[in-house]
Amino acid sequence: MPPVTNRSSAGFTLLEILVAVVIVGILAAISLPSFQDSIVVGRRADAKGELLRLAQAEAKWRVSNTNYGDLTDIGGAASNSDYTFTVTVTNFTPSTPSTPSTPSTFTITAAPTSTHGQDQDICGTLSITQATNIESDQTSACPKP
Repeated sequence: MPPVTNRSSAGFTLLEILVAVVIVGILAAISLPSFQDSIVVGRRADAKGELLRLAQAEAKWRVSNTNYGDLTDIGGAASNSDYTFTVTVTNFTPSTPSTPSTPSTFTITAAPTSTHGQDQDICGTLSITQATNIESDQTSACPKP
């Protein structure tokens, strides 16, 4: 009869490795959607900051000019990788006997792009005017800051 030798176990069993892989998979499945949502919210905050910057640039432009400026006048970029920015300006028209005057106004919009999945943001398109705060076209779904 051959002598019995003791084998020292110096490692992990296949079952232990499988359990560890399953645990890591479950943790990743739970945390990844939350992480992706955080990225979308961060990009939305960047777009809101850019809307505020552009609105301030419009106010500065108006001090030196009779009307609000377009996007190139105020030094804005038409888009970044997550949003496309547009400026709509309505210039002052004086009153006539048949029509009242209309004031100068602007609306700046930030439309999400699909480049990085920002078009899946629940807030949709963001906008700001000379008279309002930042608003969303999905007002009921978009959380307030």
